[in-house]
Amino acid sequence: MATGSGKTIVMAMLIAWQTINAVRRPQSKRFTRGFLVVTPGLTIKDRLRVLQPNDPDSYYKDRELVPGDMLDDVNRAKIVITNFHAFKLRERIDLSKGGRSLLQGRGEELQTLETEGQMLQRVMPDLMGLKNILVLNDEAHHCYREKPGAEEEEDLKGDDRKEAEKNNEAARLWISGLEAVNRKLGVARVMDLSATPFFLRGSGYAEGTLFPWTMSDFSLMDAIECGIVKLPRVPVAQNIPGDEMPMFRNLWENIRKDMPKKDLGSIAMSYGNIYVAQVAYGANMTQLVRALHEAEAYPGPSLTIAYAHCIEHGIDMTSGTDLHKDAVESGFWPLYRFNPALAAEGKNPLQLDSKTPSKGIEEFMYKQNRFRVLRQADPKRAEQLLQSIRQDVATRWKYFEQMANLDL
Repeated sequence: MATGSGKTIVMAMLIAWQTINAVRRPQSKRFTRGFLVVTPGLTIKDRLRVLQPNDPDSYYKDRELVPGDMLDDVNRAKIVITNFHAFKLRERIDLSKGGRSLLQGRGEELQTLETEGQMLQRVMPDLMGLKNILVLNDEAHHCYREKPGAEEEEDLKGDDRKEAEKNNEAARLWISGLEAVNRKLGVARVMDLSATPFFLRGSGYAEGTLFPWTMSDFSLMDAIECGIVKLPRVPVAQNIPGDEMPMFRNLWENIRKDMPKKDLGSIAMSYGNIYVAQVAYGANMTQLVRALHEAEAYPGPSLTIAYAHCIEHGIDMTSGTDLHKDAVESGFWPLYRFNPALAAEGKNPLQLDSKTPSKGIEEFMYKQNRFRVLRQADPKRAEQLLQSIRQDVATRWKYFEQMANLDL
């Protein structure tokens, strides 16, 4: 499951379902009241405290996961939340090297590490009297066994090799801890909920290979398409054969020209307390002066956005102000004033100072060498972009027109 898609909610639902059934069917071996939740670090461990029924922000009550009359049943769950590092056997006696040598003498090597049973008593004392524990691994991309007989990857050097060794050590510790739980208490089943259910580099498997026990895969792309996740992790490596470069390797480079243009004015207006004006002195000087006067008088933040021609546009700079008129008359640069003070008087704060576009957008664009160059180099692509911006201009104009005509 992708990050942000609700793994904690799913874990809470699994715990509730198991516990309620275990309480109401005590003879059944299909259900359990004992849960071991294993995390990759202390931060996630702390965040998962909402899985405890007695937590002030418990999901079972706060998210209304179960009816009120079943909360008492859920409260009978025994839940231990720990990070996998806790599975590491600790020294029972703190000895210096010299002290250890003195105590050992010529006898057998001193065994001062805690046993598996002692480790489990330390990590999960609340579960020691239970059987058939249900294990929930959160972000368990470090919980697996290395491929038997796999040779070390010779191409790994420096930091890459150190990272692979660190990954393997973490994987061994995590899976060994769960095996100890199974030997001593019995594990009914293990459920992994991970955004990255695949083998890491140095595991003996090809990096990125899905775990063979993966039964359900709600991927990052699924989450993005559903609108759940808005900040995807962009891959930085690729393993496809040949010289073909995958699109997601340089995602922004491949999509930025097709992304809709952000409208700074609309973003500022959405706050509701900012005076916003869009002006072009070469198209309407009167509107510019009025906007500056109102912006100065407004008792709050104000933003005036002005069209500016530039030598980089590839135009005759002696007649640059003519481009202002083309920008406005084509609808590319609508003139407007948004004054929140008018809303307090019951009036529409948005005043559209432009007339309906009377020119085609191409009349504005192809007076600039920056657009003509593209049309000469790639006519097909130029036509695609022209159609795209034509649609964008029409949509934006319709939006402003509708907003300005609202009767408040």
